[in-house]
Amino acid sequence: MPPSSGLTLDLTVTLWVDTPVAPRAVLANDERLMREQLRVRLAEVWPELQIVAEARNDLEAVQLVQQHRPDIVFLDIRMPGLTGVEAAHQIAQLPPPPGPHMQQLLHRLAARLHPGGAPQ
Repeated sequence: MPPSSGLTLDLTVTLWVDTPVAPRAVLANDERLMREQLRVRLAEVWPELQIVAEARNDLEAVQLVQQHRPDIVFLDIRMPGLTGVEAAHQIAQLPPPPGPHMQQLLHRLAARLHPGGAPQ
């Protein structure tokens, strides 16, 4: 792989789930340009996704998740304060968001991919 000569973000998201409520997300990255690039790329590949908040560090991310209760959180692993893994652990302890959340979305996706049931 050649050395990186700039900022590259390769993200592919495909969601085949019919849901009446658009999924909501929080972005967390200490670099403003990375947050902007992620937001733009997500809008291209997943236009239904609503970015409800952006955090500059993982402590702020935990607070914003408590406040907004999104379906999805995009965490940078290395940021000031908590690591992304520590923040993910704290977020996992929070109550699930209201309405269809990721587990329900994933069950719907699995049902669509395997209409006769899970493969054996």
